[in-house]
Amino acid sequence: MTEKIKPIGENNNLSLVFGNNARIKIIYTLIYMEDIKLTKSEVAKHANVSRPTVYDHVDELLLMNIIKENKDGKIYINKNSNLAKSIANVEWQFIKTWADWENKSDDKNKKLQKLGKYKHN
Repeated sequence: MTEKIKPIGENNNLSLVFGNNARIKIIYTLIYMEDIKLTKSEVAKHANVSRPTVYDHVDELLLMNIIKENKDGKIYINKNSNLAKSIANVEWQFIKTWADWENKSDDKNKKLQKLGKYKHN
C-alpha cells in the first residue's frame, strides 16, 4: 500500500504573495524540503502538480540557478543561489509578518487571520 502524500505546495505563503501557480508550488516544495533531493515525480506529488508540469519548469529553474539536479536526476533547491535565497527570504518575512499580525488585537488583523490571507487596501 502506498502512503498518501499530503501536498505541501498548496496554500503556501509564496502563493499568497505571487499567486497560486505551478512554479511557485514547485519552488516552495523544494525550499520546504531543502535538505532532500527529490525525483520529479516526488516533487509533483508534494507540490500537487502534474509530473509533466514539473518537467516543463525544471529546465528554466535550472537556468535561473534556483535549483540543481544531481546525476541521478533528483532536484533540490540551490542553497548557494542568491535568487533562491531571496525567494526563501520572502517566505521567511511573510511568516514573521504573520506572527506579528497574530500578536496584534485589532479587528482588521483578526479578520485577516480568519480569511487566511492578506488583502492590501
